Amino acid sequence: MNFIELKVRKKDLSFYQKRTYNCIKTRTWWCQSFLVGVSKIIVGLRNDNGLVDSIEEVEVNSLIKQGQNYWSGNNCIEFLTFMLKFIKEKTSDLNCPHTVVDFYYNSDNRHISYKKTEGKSPSSFLPDWYITAVKSQHTF
Repeated sequence: MNFIELKVRKKDLSFYQKRTYNCIKTRTWWCQSFLVGVSKIIVGLRNDNGLVDSIEEVEVNSLIKQGQNYWSGNNCIEFLTFMLKFIKEKTSDLNCPHTVVDFYYNSDNRHISYKKTEGKSPSSFLPDWYITAVKSQHTF
C-alpha cells in the first residue's frame, strides 16, 4: 500500500516566502514524510483568497535538493537518533503513567533540557480509564 501526504501552501511566493519555504517547510515536510515512508506529497496551491486553484506533486526526495542550502537530511536523522537516545536515558526509570517529561531544545546554543513532573499533576494527560484498561491487558 502506498500512502501520500496532502499539504497546502501559497501559490505565488515572494522572494522571502520562497526562502522560508526552502529553509523550513521543505525540512518539516521531508521529516514528516520520510519517517513514515511516504514518497509523494500532493500540494494544493492556494491563491490570495485561500482557495486552492491548482495542485502539484512533489517527490519527497526532491525536498532535500530544494532545501540543500539550509538543511541536511543526514543532520535531521542524526539529531533524531541523538534525541531518542536522550529521551530513553532520561525516562528509562519512569514507572508512573501520570508522570510527564517535557523536553526543550534551544537552537541558539544547541542545548537540550528537560523537566520531569512526577505523579499525577495538571500536566498528566492519560485518563484513568485508559491506564486501567492497559494495566488489565498487560503486566508490567
